Amino acid sequence: MEKNITIDETIPHINYIADGLQTTFVFPFLIFESGNICVYIDNIKTNEGFSIEFSTSETGGSVIFGTPPAKDTVISIVRELSIKRVSDFQEGGEIRSKALNYEFNYQIACTQQIAEALNRSFLLPVYSNNSGLKKEFPQPSPNKAIIWNNDGTGLTNSKIQIDEFNDLMTTYHSETLNAAQNAQASATSAQTSATESQNAFEKAKEEAQLAQQASRESRFLHIGSIISFDHPASYAGLLPLNDPNYAEGYLISGCDSGYPDFWTEMLRLRALSINNEEYAQYAKTQEEYTAELLANTDESGNSYCRFYVVDEENKSVRLPYFGNKENNGLYFYIVIANKFENVSEAQFASIQNLIDQKVGEAVKTDLSNVMPGIDFVVESWSEGESWYRRYKSGWLEQGGYAFWTDNSLSKFPVNLLQPYRDTNYHIQTTLRCYTNQLDYYGNTFLQTTTGFRTRSVSTEEGEWGIIWRAYGYGAEQA
Repeated sequence: MEKNITIDETIPHINYIADGLQTTFVFPFLIFESGNICVYIDNIKTNEGFSIEFSTSETGGSVIFGTPPAKDTVISIVRELSIKRVSDFQEGGEIRSKALNYEFNYQIACTQQIAEALNRSFLLPVYSNNSGLKKEFPQPSPNKAIIWNNDGTGLTNSKIQIDEFNDLMTTYHSETLNAAQNAQASATSAQTSATESQNAFEKAKEEAQLAQQASRESRFLHIGSIISFDHPASYAGLLPLNDPNYAEGYLISGCDSGYPDFWTEMLRLRALSINNEEYAQYAKTQEEYTAELLANTDESGNSYCRFYVVDEENKSVRLPYFGNKENNGLYFYIVIANKFENVSEAQFASIQNLIDQKVGEAVKTDLSNVMPGIDFVVESWSEGESWYRRYKSGWLEQGGYAFWTDNSLSKFPVNLLQPYRDTNYHIQTTLRCYTNQLDYYGNTFLQTTTGFRTRSVSTEEGEWGIIWRAYGYGAEQA
């Protein structure tokens, strides 16, 4: 009498991780014929390269590969039955236990197969209220996400293309105060950006206090600005332009990693020099730099060179040299520290429009959402070398070029473009003349809310002047 097989609760699905040597993989569940077994290597179903051994009187069997599967591949062995009835009992006919057991075993095996498939499916919880719930998936739509509809009763396709939206968020991440890569995360990302910006401001403020001459809003200094002090400064982000220890120009090695923002700025200015003579000083070679120093050396051995040597191969920058000016008390430096880049109102509006075009009403960006402490430009103007920028907080930056040809004037007046609310604003000056002599003072004094004076003791003929910048809180607007 042939032995009847009893089906236990074994799941008809087993996985192995191949070791590169093993060829035989056992499965511990009942099958009725070899065609009931399906084999997957990783995620690919395969029908060749193996044989199946099993007994009709025992539970389980083996899948035997001719060549060992590659190491670390996943071998999945699954029982897959056709969901059908396999016996037909006739009216008044004999019912044999063997046929009956076979039928029951097959149907139980089908039930196990369905149960195993359900275990790999997403299901609503048992306490879910299914009243009015539509369980159909929407028709596939390219690049759209499946989301719950507005009343949560069914699934629908999103209105936006997810990949395109993600690319947009990534592209404008840095320009929108690290805006979120999707609408739901935008608030969290904006809060993170505000915190980082506040930390950058606090660090800049601390450094400005140590320097004593730097503005309390030093984060607004532009990368590559040339500034002067009436005494040697020790300030993070300043490199000397007239230190006698660097008479051949200060060389910054590893500029791309040490000062990435400054390196980017130098490459930008060097590129501009290709079609614009105004930026020629950024496209000089070391040989041209050395020749310029030699040509501008006076009888006392002081020399100067306004060139930059931007070496893209070695990622280095040689700074200009303005000579040793200890005799008149002026020290020149270049600002190379990374700056905090304020997002202007125009930039903010541009990015807001781009986002609104993509996601419609899904995202709304409002300047009222900008965190306290985050500033941006609300008004700007420029003409020639004169310019000013006014910020939401009232902070006012302005600058220009002031010159005189009458060398008898010892106290030359400079008028501000916009008034300040008090005299607690900071002035920076860079000397400019059109001869080889720089023997005059550029000190500022008699500072008012509408202007200041600068001093000259030169006896040289020609045009003398200063490039000036001022930083502080502007007078209230009418």
